[in-house]
Amino acid sequence: MSEKGKIAGKAGAEAVGKLAKIAKDALPEAEAVGKASGKDAAKSAAKAVPRPHDPSFTSRPKWRDRHGFLTDGHYRVSGAASARHTAGTAPPGKSYFAPDTDVDQVSLDAAQYADHANLWGPDGKAKVKFDREVGTLGSTGQPTDTVNVYRKKSGTIHASPGSSS
Repeated sequence: MSEKGKIAGKAGAEAVGKLAKIAKDALPEAEAVGKASGKDAAKSAAKAVPRPHDPSFTSRPKWRDRHGFLTDGHYRVSGAASARHTAGTAPPGKSYFAPDTDVDQVSLDAAQYADHANLWGPDGKAKVKFDREVGTLGSTGQPTDTVNVYRKKSGTIHASPGSSS
């Protein structure tokens, strides 16, 4: 094989490797699906994430950007801001997500649903009701199925469990 052929072959292999990485990053739930077995693998992975309480809503595709943030190309989840509302790290009196809740997925679904249902207030905040409990209210200790989602002009979002009113 000529030197040009070797270089072209190597470049092709690198391109395939990069495409495989992009595909893997585009499917954040793939790891959970891979751990499940049998016919119901996709169903069990889907059950792990609460959904907005509206059957007509379909979320846009999500992926991890080159910095590791979950995004849909419009919004980008701030893990640092959401960490204040994660079980085990939330300060006293702060609402926190249940330990089995995928906070990034819930945050992005809430923001997308707020667009879909025109829920955004002038202050960049929306309340989104989910189909199951997502966390605990810090003020009362009661479980909640409502998420407060906050957006900045830059498109960065974060979320916290909130009251329904």
